[in-house]
Amino acid sequence: MKKKSNTIYKRNFLEKVILRFDFDKIDLDFLNEFSKEIEAYFPIQSQEEANDVQIILNQDSGSVQNQKTPFWSYRDINKNKILHISSTHCLIEYSNNSYINIDTLIRDIETILNPFFKKSEINIFNRVGLRYVNRLEFTKKENFKWENFVNRKLLQSLTFVSKFSKQIKRKLEKIEIIKDNKHINLTHGIINKDYPSINVRKEYLLDIDAYSAYPLELELLIDSIKDYNLNIQNIFEESITDETRNILNKK
Repeated sequence: MKKKSNTIYKRNFLEKVILRFDFDKIDLDFLNEFSKEIEAYFPIQSQEEANDVQIILNQDSGSVQNQKTPFWSYRDINKNKILHISSTHCLIEYSNNSYINIDTLIRDIETILNPFFKKSEINIFNRVGLRYVNRLEFTKKENFKWENFVNRKLLQSLTFVSKFSKQIKRKLEKIEIIKDNKHINLTHGIINKDYPSINVRKEYLLDIDAYSAYPLELELLIDSIKDYNLNIQNIFEESITDETRNILNKK
């Protein structure tokens, strides 16, 4: 696979980018102080609750327990960048063109997340994941062919079903691989906002998720995220065509 990690386009198809960290349960007594320190970056702050469903099984019976788990939510002034913190994980999510490139991630790790890890004394992560959700949207309608924009190898199932019908409601496939002790998941296909109606849009999903297959030390964090990013970029580049690249290079 060709490495095109240095490719920089004038635009992108990113719907969102998510960087997530899972760790052993921590005490969040320091969070009020931390919240004040990041207020300049995330002025919109709130405490919320999530439903944590646990299934408990024993020899004779089983039960389902719902437990409210508190988490803290931080948003920038435009609500395009969100930081979530709980006692077992934290994540930062970018949307609406708030993500530029890997430098955006590194800057936020150094200025926002590293201070959090230091205060919480987190040195080991159970899981670190980086996910890029691309929604490729094409305006061309006449004589449209998916293979002009997406790698033919990802479209083979369309060739199969076209013998029976060319009216596709949606097509989603998931591929999971392991490479160099990291998991990489590729979810791709024709998405359909109007489902279950027949799809009339020209939108293709490239959802690429890379995450650690083993506990990760804090000192290895930056290099690991750069490695995840490189693998994600390579898969993205392998998934698209030169015609799509031309679209990405137009403002």
